[in-house]
Amino acid sequence: MPTLAKREERCHTNEPCLWCCTNSMSVEGGEIINESASGVLLEIKTELKLEDRIWILSFPGDDPADQEISIEDLKSHPLCRSGEVIRIDKPTQMGIHFDEDVQDRPQYQRWYRGDSTILTLFDGKKAVFNFSGPLQIETVSLLDRILKRLNYPFNDIIISFNNVLRINKTALTMLRTSLRRYDLTGVVLTIITSNKETRIIEKGLDLKNGFIVNTADHPEPKKPENDKISEDIEIIESEHERPLVETEFEKVLLIAQSLSVLHRLSKPFERLDIETMKTQSFREAAELIAYNPTRLVVIDFDLEHSSSLIDINSVRRMQLSKVPPALVIGPQHIGDLVKAALSLPVKIYLSKPSTDRDYTQALQSILNQV
Repeated sequence: MPTLAKREERCHTNEPCLWCCTNSMSVEGGEIINESASGVLLEIKTELKLEDRIWILSFPGDDPADQEISIEDLKSHPLCRSGEVIRIDKPTQMGIHFDEDVQDRPQYQRWYRGDSTILTLFDGKKAVFNFSGPLQIETVSLLDRILKRLNYPFNDIIISFNNVLRINKTALTMLRTSLRRYDLTGVVLTIITSNKETRIIEKGLDLKNGFIVNTADHPEPKKPENDKISEDIEIIESEHERPLVETEFEKVLLIAQSLSVLHRLSKPFERLDIETMKTQSFREAAELIAYNPTRLVVIDFDLEHSSSLIDINSVRRMQLSKVPPALVIGPQHIGDLVKAALSLPVKIYLSKPSTDRDYTQALQSILNQV
């Protein structure tokens, strides 16, 4: 089964789990310190060696210590993840990389985007996606990217939104577009929601081959007296949370290959209270621009990633009413080539190495123009 890029966002979980390795005589307990879709940092009481084979099983919502399970049952469990030791940080703390091409058994993964999580389970021609947390642009783009990279090998897709806390308006538009596209491929698409989520998601969504299933058959909780909720905005995370559908306004898109660079690029906008979108993929960046009003695009790249720059030029085919300008940070000797190659108007090109002061001054200059 094809897989996505190895670099995926990590999340600190501190989650108990069960595990065994090739030479294990019994199942033992451990703790997942942090994890991504491609691997985990595991804390155990037993010392392992590099390249040791390992099987890890966690029970979301349950205590693994209460589970009596054999080695054979652990390895065959649909939520079990197999891999090998690729890094040893401490004698009992090691990095595990999951197997990438698992065709003979179910493949379970957890993907993280900010406060959002997507659980995926692929089993032959069937796929299950479970969303939790806020439904944002980045999480919808991730769903779309997973299915595109897998090239639609499924007959049935189940997508659950029961644990979604709120939905960004632009993300909702992107989601409906993606769901219609999957539906037209002939896939049997089943959307699982609660009452109020159904009212938001199914609005204007007609599935030819799929179904929308409402599982909320219990009374709705009493709303706080002071909540002000519009007709289309009826789900709240708590009386202090934002409404389900957020208002739409122009944002700044940040593109870089490193999460640390993305964090550095976003700091000036945090001080100005300007909302940003972040991505490590130029192809995904084009989709974000297409579905979201974008004020400015900031691109930081190195020479080895320069060939990927033109992926953002797919915005030409999207008939945008407004093409956002770009601030590009890259190697000096190819600045003119980048300006000529990009379909986005490059207002400022900063040569590397550049200081935070150079970057801030360039932002001030360009933000005064857009």
